[in-house]
Amino acid sequence: MSVAGVPEAPLEFFLDAVLPSVADWHASVDRVLAKRDHIKQGHWHQPSPFSSLVASGGELEEHLELVFNIILDVSKSFAPRSATCCLVPMPQGETASDGASPPDAALQLLDTKSRHTTAVPFRLNSMRNSESFSNEKELLWSCEDVLRNDPCRRFTYGITVDGNKFRIWFPSRSHGLVSTPFDGVTDVSYLIQLFLRLAFATPEQLGCDTTMSYLVDSTGCPQMALKVGDIVYITKRLLSDHRSEVNCGRATRVWEAFREDDPQRTPVAVKDLWMPAYAAQEGNQLMELHEKLRGLTHLCLPYPPSRYFLTVAERGFVPTSDGVDDDTLLMLGGSMPHGLSASRLKHYRIVFQQVGTPIHSLNSLSEVMRALADATRALQLLYQLGFVHRDVSAGNILVVDGVGTLTDLEFMRPYKGRVTFSPSDRFMGTPNFTAGEVAAGTYGYASHTFRAVDVLFPAKRPFRHNPFHDVESTLWIGIWVLLYRRRHVPKVKEFFDAHFPRQFTERTFNLRMLAICCGFLHLDRSDPFYSVLEILHDARRQLYLRYASFESNIGSQYHFLENEAAPSEGSPFDDIHSVFIAHYEKAAACAEGLLLQAPCAGGSPQRQDVLAEKIVKFQAKKIEGGSNGPECCSDVSRASK
Repeated sequence: MSVAGVPEAPLEFFLDAVLPSVADWHASVDRVLAKRDHIKQGHWHQPSPFSSLVASGGELEEHLELVFNIILDVSKSFAPRSATCCLVPMPQGETASDGASPPDAALQLLDTKSRHTTAVPFRLNSMRNSESFSNEKELLWSCEDVLRNDPCRRFTYGITVDGNKFRIWFPSRSHGLVSTPFDGVTDVSYLIQLFLRLAFATPEQLGCDTTMSYLVDSTGCPQMALKVGDIVYITKRLLSDHRSEVNCGRATRVWEAFREDDPQRTPVAVKDLWMPAYAAQEGNQLMELHEKLRGLTHLCLPYPPSRYFLTVAERGFVPTSDGVDDDTLLMLGGSMPHGLSASRLKHYRIVFQQVGTPIHSLNSLSEVMRALADATRALQLLYQLGFVHRDVSAGNILVVDGVGTLTDLEFMRPYKGRVTFSPSDRFMGTPNFTAGEVAAGTYGYASHTFRAVDVLFPAKRPFRHNPFHDVESTLWIGIWVLLYRRRHVPKVKEFFDAHFPRQFTERTFNLRMLAICCGFLHLDRSDPFYSVLEILHDARRQLYLRYASFESNIGSQYHFLENEAAPSEGSPFDDIHSVFIAHYEKAAACAEGLLLQAPCAGGSPQRQDVLAEKIVKFQAKKIEGGSNGPECCSDVSRASK
């Protein structure tokens, strides 16, 4: 069962594995409350029960604060330490743009050194501001707000109250859980335990990261101190946090920083993220890669191979105060409730010697195209070493001292040889820039591909990420950069909304594969960016020719991929990187002087039905005619009319 899409777990699991422990002294608090007539016959007696207050239209948040303070006052005689937080009603300001409002009440940390003091948000049914938002949805928004805005938070708790019914919520970086409800009047022992466990929890038990802390520099500007191993780094500015927008996920943040013990304050980049437990450590991958790069010879590159990748200064998993590597399953006592499962994420931190600018932050189109050329050179180096990147995106290409560098190598894998497929081998990458075949998980550029797979290798050879897919990702980055700033044009917006979604659907990856087959010239010829898009359109054509050729005999290609030895006739991937490098260099020269301005306002979403219908007709024609040729449509304008 789930509540608002969150899996429900027994209250006993929360008490045993999730909430902080208060040993046995909560029973002493129960007895004193009974002596003072707050509890009668095992039920909450006075102040009045919550349901009575709601029925009379009273202020539930103030009533809840009163009950909390009564329990806290009695506990002072038994608690081993002072409370770390207090319950306060929250001022109700303007509703946010997404319709969410501030929490009705919250447990707030008493430590005023913290930048964000909200520890546990509360949502109360009598305080709803709009019938369109339920208690549960508003609570989840409040929890996401805590995780999104506070880099120090590993997880958070949340509480919803409906009449007498209390639920405990637990959102973390990999999953969320909600408890079965309990009655705060008749199950008063549970209510007392809940308040005591939260009030006397340490900041770490409330989800705070003890290896991070807030500082203020001499000018009053906020900074952060982060530990990587035994070394402390002081942040100067935030470089990237776009992946922290969603609380369940990697929550990647990158800061420019310097070592605390470095008098020169040499700038470095500190990256903090939650990585899948099955993924390789990026620091280890990079250090091994640099060793392999030294063995490459006869390279015709503008710069030494090491310039196309970052250099690691420090790296490692982030420990808890107990010295154990922090991960999202550890927060639940090491196991999920029976019948539930979730991805396990581990907290990781890495320091790079270089500080770069992401390609999506560049203002010069020429610089973007040169960075794509350099990133393709980096992919070519990986290819020569036998690897594919598998997560090429606009956030993973940085410009460092004028050179495009490729980052985020956690999912780098060999593309050849007999490999054992693990969960990480099904990794899809960043949706906006993922190759269509990778998103679909199957081959699709030859009419008889599926028949060959079914007959020759029934359920024995899974789909494999190959070098074509990495190169296609760079192409989608280039198209995204060009079209993002032209979304006020209806035709452009239709293409952009269809091909650059937050999440893939069957329609999306079919549309994306159709674009590789047919094209994407969605700018008017008078547009100054048209000539650059035309160059990318030709690169697209070259890629499709190679896809179709590669997949025309899938049986021999499987033999090629599983045979580690290089064939005497060469590899089908040998020239694709050079082709794209040449196209990006040509585009860079063509784009000199063109600036990427802020996108214009206006425009409305266009329906995707027309393009979806074209997909069906195109695939039907392809199956009937058996054509592998790239010119089934001259360009996307023809396919979308």
